[in-house]
Amino acid sequence: MRKIEDEGSLSRRDVVLAAAGLSLSCFAPTVAFAGEEAEEGKALSGEECVEVYADSTLSSEDMDLLLQVKAEQEAQRIIAEAEAAFDVENARASTTSRPTYSTVYGSPKPANTGSKEVAGQGRWGTRMEPGSGKGSIHAAFSGGGTMNVTVAFPTPFGSLGVSLPLPKKTTAALAGVSVTVPDDGHWYKMYLNAMYTVKPFVVYEKKNGKKSVYRRSCIRTFNGHSVARKKIK
Repeated sequence: MRKIEDEGSLSRRDVVLAAAGLSLSCFAPTVAFAGEEAEEGKALSGEECVEVYADSTLSSEDMDLLLQVKAEQEAQRIIAEAEAAFDVENARASTTSRPTYSTVYGSPKPANTGSKEVAGQGRWGTRMEPGSGKGSIHAAFSGGGTMNVTVAFPTPFGSLGVSLPLPKKTTAALAGVSVTVPDDGHWYKMYLNAMYTVKPFVVYEKKNGKKSVYRRSCIRTFNGHSVARKKIK
């Protein structure tokens, strides 16, 4: 794993973000928190878990820092939207006290899809005629639908159901992965386990002296995979 060193006047946070190369993704799969009830009419399910694309060679320390910075950015965005909405709704009510907000961040935990059959392989998969030479099965990390994985966090985050993308067969090895198919006349399929890291956070709102949950959310990043080849017949 690669550890980022400070460079000149740049802070460590700046260097890690620059190494990541990308900001918050527009792709935000839905998540649901189990065992929670709505407070003050706010639904606590169907919140957003924002995906961050990061360099998989980052050290665990730098990856944790990246997730923390991205979680702070997302929390700031949520709070800014809440404050703007309040100002619009209460533009003529000068006596209405503006709510205040605070955020609690949790430690990251892994979330894996488990070994799943790559979509699009057909009933039997791929077969190479004896003596014809080895073949390959290629797959992308998404495009094969989604699955819901529950990640248990301590209070106040609760159990978080994160929707993770599933792999799909492709015609060429682009940015995905491959397995070799031997030329033995048997049928084979490819299975892939995608591994993610999820960091939860909770934004609280304090209004009229009462503090309640305003938004529960998380940051998610892809951090590895494993593949397997299975003989079907």
